[in-house]
Amino acid sequence: MRFKHVAFSIRNAVRVSLLFLCGEQVYRINNRLNTILFFVYFCRYIKFTYMEVYHGGFKTISKPKIIKSRFSKDFGDGFYCTKLEKQAERWASRYDTAVVSVYEYTPNETLNTLVFEAMTEDWLDFIVKCRSGEKHNYDIVIGAMANDQIYNYISDFIDGVITREQFWVLAKFKHPTHQVCFCSDNALKTLQFTASKILNQL
Repeated sequence: MRFKHVAFSIRNAVRVSLLFLCGEQVYRINNRLNTILFFVYFCRYIKFTYMEVYHGGFKTISKPKIIKSRFSKDFGDGFYCTKLEKQAERWASRYDTAVVSVYEYTPNETLNTLVFEAMTEDWLDFIVKCRSGEKHNYDIVIGAMANDQIYNYISDFIDGVITREQFWVLAKFKHPTHQVCFCSDNALKTLQFTASKILNQL
């Protein structure tokens, strides 16, 4: 059965690929453009279906758990990862044995997820609440991570040393990194351990 004109949406691409795999019907695509579009959209589908994230520490963590810290963190208690491999390596470099664990994160739309696209007033207020010990009911929180300098600015803001306006002036030219906090057991189910690597071993 031939299709000369097919709008290869992601849905169509997945449907066609499933039919190929199931062997229910065989579609012959003679148009080279359609073949290329199929490949491109299928790759996009795979790319946006999951995200590779990294956790830096002193050992391999094949089964992540919620980590409760003595010190309040940006997004509260949870298992912290990042989509930036170099950042995870910096996290791990604090230890004598530096290990980066790698996971596939598959988003689950049924989970209560909070995403901060940038450093905003809402992002700042949320961090202040979490660092003050206030709990939240989100399964996953994604957003900018305050580096050491911004961390100090936030502390000064919380302590009343600087005003909100002064904080933004100081933080304006700083470049935050990225973090994903998996805050619940259901959130951890979206992670699939794939590998780990030792960066150094003394």
